[in-house]
Amino acid sequence: MAKKVEQEIGIPVVPLHPEGFKSKHWSTGFDATQHGIMRQIVRKKPKKKQEDLVNVIALWGTDVFTPMLKELGLRVNYVVDLATVGELEQLSEAAATVGFCYTLASYLAAGLEQEFGVPEVKAPQPYGFAGTDAWIREKIWTATLLTLIKYWKPELMQIPRCLEKGKIHLMQIFL
Repeated sequence: MAKKVEQEIGIPVVPLHPEGFKSKHWSTGFDATQHGIMRQIVRKKPKKKQEDLVNVIALWGTDVFTPMLKELGLRVNYVVDLATVGELEQLSEAAATVGFCYTLASYLAAGLEQEFGVPEVKAPQPYGFAGTDAWIREKIWTATLLTLIKYWKPELMQIPRCLEKGKIHLMQIFL
């Protein structure tokens, strides 16, 4: 049925099967939606990596991330809310994926890392001045570090795993 409607209207139609009230956790509908996006919309064979592109998963609200990250020379792919099909397709081409809320972003971010090698950068949620500062520092430095290591020192790729476990402070690496 979905394929028939897709052909008729000329845009992707993604059948979803959320559990709704049957589920024990309210976020399963988000996971089902993100699974559908991964399964049917995200480009399976990325055209090229876009080293200045950062996926920001925020399921509501105004894109306040583009102006902040533009100052650091990065472009934002703001998804899922209000994203175009083209923006969703290029999720697999980003340098990193960050989320505004771990609960709502973790399924898609983890899937992008597992399936396409787009690193999921985890950090505190950006609430208030201190939270936003910590979020930007963690997200940007980790994404930059991953890119630098990947292209200039591939033998150091084990460092990001240590970072996730909190064993190495990012600033120590640059000293």
